[in-house]
Amino acid sequence: MVKKPNLFLVGLPKTGTSALHSILAEHPQIYMSPIKEPLYFSEDLAQESLTFHGRYSQRFKYKEESDYLTLFKNAKNEQIFGESTTSYIFSRKAPHNIYNFNPEAKILIGIREPIDFLRALHIQYLKEGVEVYSDFEQALSAEKERKEGRDIPKTVYYPSYLFYREKILYAKYIQDFMKYFNKNQIKIYVYEEFRSNNQKILKEILSFLQVQTKHIKYTRNVNPTELPRSQTVNKIILNSPIKHFLQNNLSIENYEFLKLLGKNLLLKQTKKPPVRKELIEELKKEFKDEVKRTGEIVGKNLEDLWGYNC
Repeated sequence: MVKKPNLFLVGLPKTGTSALHSILAEHPQIYMSPIKEPLYFSEDLAQESLTFHGRYSQRFKYKEESDYLTLFKNAKNEQIFGESTTSYIFSRKAPHNIYNFNPEAKILIGIREPIDFLRALHIQYLKEGVEVYSDFEQALSAEKERKEGRDIPKTVYYPSYLFYREKILYAKYIQDFMKYFNKNQIKIYVYEEFRSNNQKILKEILSFLQVQTKHIKYTRNVNPTELPRSQTVNKIILNSPIKHFLQNNLSIENYEFLKLLGKNLLLKQTKKPPVRKELIEELKKEFKDEVKRTGEIVGKNLEDLWGYNC
């Protein structure tokens, strides 16, 4: 009998979800989906993709429950069965759909200082070949036109994927899940705390999941900054028909292996590109109220932690 997932890492992206997915998969009491980002419950984002492209993006591969559950066909007697899809946090439909699927599920949400988060997200979009502006400030400035349906790259999965400022409505996204799930079903962690002390945060997460917390060993670099060695080559490969053929015809395990190999060839670790100090100060003023609201929900003084008390 195929197991039904009862743990969902719903985002935010760039909060160590890949790291968490990997380490949780190594725990003897936890089975994690062999791929990240199945996107099954975000049907509104799938519809947005269909409307924009006239077809579904390759990202929306799992549309039927029977197909989605094949991700858990190799699960055995584990206690927790989970998957990680960072786009669920931005989906209007996902909280309700996950609740209807499994009202007893546990929800894991990571949050990160908004400006650093948006800079990391912009770099991620460059790596994915969906953003055409290599300058962070220029990409932010393009949002107004993109919301009006202009200047949207054809390679984007769906238009709102590039609406940067909407991505920092943390309080709203958390409350969307709180409408359906009790507080004891939701664990919110702060990325900066995870990065500085992943042992401590992992222990908290494993306690939340009610599994063993002994023998935690995890010291890998969380979310290193990577950029394409060549933006042109990166875009060609990521949007190649060969990639889609391999994705549709290889086993999950073999495709993930090739993807990792390609990542090592296409990307290089680097430092974040510089951003004007004036822009940082402008964004801090813009996001200050959101940081305060989020802190009140989470029960942490995020203004102090993230430096918004100036």
